Amino acid sequence: MEFDRGNGSKAFVTCREKAKTKTLPIDGNNYYGISIFKSGDDIGGNNYAIAYVITGNLVVSNLIQNKAYTFEVFEWDSASKSYLTSTTATITDSTEFLSANPKAFRIGNDSCDKSAVTLFKANVSASFPITKLKWTVAGKVDSTADDSIKLFIGIGGLHNYQLILTPSYGCKYIFQSSKPILIIPTPTVKMGMTPPGPCLTSSHVYFNDQSTLYPVPRCAYIRTWYFDKDDIATFPNQDRIFKPGKYRLVLVSETLYDNALTGCKDSVVVSFTNPNFEFPTYSCLKQGDSLRIQSPLKGFKYNWNNGDTTQHIWVKQRGWYSLAIMDSSKCVGTDSVFIDTCAPIINSIRALSKSKINFSTKAGIIEIQNKEQQSHVVFLFTPDGRKIQQWIIGPDEWIEKPIKSGNYIIGSPDTGYQWIMVP
Repeated sequence: MEFDRGNGSKAFVTCREKAKTKTLPIDGNNYYGISIFKSGDDIGGNNYAIAYVITGNLVVSNLIQNKAYTFEVFEWDSASKSYLTSTTATITDSTEFLSANPKAFRIGNDSCDKSAVTLFKANVSASFPITKLKWTVAGKVDSTADDSIKLFIGIGGLHNYQLILTPSYGCKYIFQSSKPILIIPTPTVKMGMTPPGPCLTSSHVYFNDQSTLYPVPRCAYIRTWYFDKDDIATFPNQDRIFKPGKYRLVLVSETLYDNALTGCKDSVVVSFTNPNFEFPTYSCLKQGDSLRIQSPLKGFKYNWNNGDTTQHIWVKQRGWYSLAIMDSSKCVGTDSVFIDTCAPIINSIRALSKSKINFSTKAGIIEIQNKEQQSHVVFLFTPDGRKIQQWIIGPDEWIEKPIKSGNYIIGSPDTGYQWIMVP
């Protein structure tokens, strides 16, 4: 505090909380106050002589923040016992205060963020306006008028940070972090695929990590590859020929700082289709049997060389059968197979054993009886070998089925075959 002296030869200053009762000094020769509040000479009523024989400058300590005080200057001449209040007006003011507790907070549910954004908050309390806060972190300087700021650091490791407060009075207050903040940037994961997707056109497929990884001291990045749990495959193998289907390969990269997982991770999913398939190897197929691939695919289009678009076709004659399958991404797989036909029966060499399966026919009806204590599968073929019916008949079971009039072949693999006529 500063004040103007009056014309007295001696002077001292009293101080009290503004709410306390004013008490005047009695004898100036008895007071030798010191400039620490409540440590000076007590003149009663919580009034203290805090300075003696002073000029016009005074620093007072031990005051409580944000509390109003009254300071008064008293003067007297050495020959007189009477006090004269200084010609300067009495000083009444409040102590100004400033406190700050700067902290840094990571943004994000898992304490990590792809952009490594950190929230710095000042937690400032002051009895005067703060015009500017300036943060310095990892060589980056940003200013704000608010008590918080979000900064992208982009450099991993331990970083100290500094806060400089500029009050409206023009003086500066500097706060230095007591402990550094650990910044672990999250990798931005990207996956490469050779040959590029979305179609697997080769039996050898290579996947590689093309992630952007920030360098962090004492930090490693763990890469994990796995197939989506809903897909057909269970383990990635770059040399494997997958079954036809849609696949999703996942790459996860996670940081490992000082041999401890930080939880900072990112992942990427690549979807692709394997349209490649192979027909089974057949020695021959019976006329009326179907030709199909091993794993029919949902959502795929089928184009056979005979113009059929179903998942399977009936074998009608010997020759080449070709199929092209295509998915919504226009991934195409093709294969061909030569089919030789083999008859379902050898005439009358294995006639149907009526002691096991008995049958009879009447107009538009066939009756079949299983005479054994075990179930039998009974087939009905056209004369050219095309299967048109199949029944499972239980032990001692009798069935009756409507059949169009004509000639047929009836039989069971374990009982023989026979020509029949339905009138």
